[in-house]
Amino acid sequence: MNADLPSHRERLLEQDPLSGPARAGYERALAELFERRLGRFERLRYVLLAAVGAIAALALGSLALTEPATTPLATRVVLGVLAAMGATWFALAARLVRRGSVHLVADRARIAGIVLFFAVLQCGFFGWLSFRHPESVLGLFVGLAGLVIAAVVFLVQRMRESELRTREQILRGMLGR
Repeated sequence: MNADLPSHRERLLEQDPLSGPARAGYERALAELFERRLGRFERLRYVLLAAVGAIAALALGSLALTEPATTPLATRVVLGVLAAMGATWFALAARLVRRGSVHLVADRARIAGIVLFFAVLQCGFFGWLSFRHPESVLGLFVGLAGLVIAAVVFLVQRMRESELRTREQILRGMLGR
């Protein structure tokens, strides 16, 4: 849905094109509204996130692949999923650091989606595992707590996105559109 918005915005601008200075002002105001430049502290935070993600992906992925056959399959699956999670965080954080900014709608929606996806995956895995191994119920409870937190993060992101879209509409109205 978010991917359709820029093309829809462009089609609206083509219907009623703004003059050069007005369009430049509109684009600048949109960039200020939706893009936030990373400061030194935020850039360092994302560099650390990328480093931790890369280390987790390499260490846990190698453990998942090289552990002896005596290691239970469930343990190897958990290691593989954690490695995938580390690789995902590495890719996202490295992209943000390279770009030097965070798009307050698209990037935050990706982050919320990643958190929600891995929380659902953890709940599903430990829920399935707890039927055969009752000691896995603790992992299910931790997964459910993570799922609740992930759902809250996802809903807060949607509310922020709605607020930004409302600000965009106000900006559009101020420009006489």
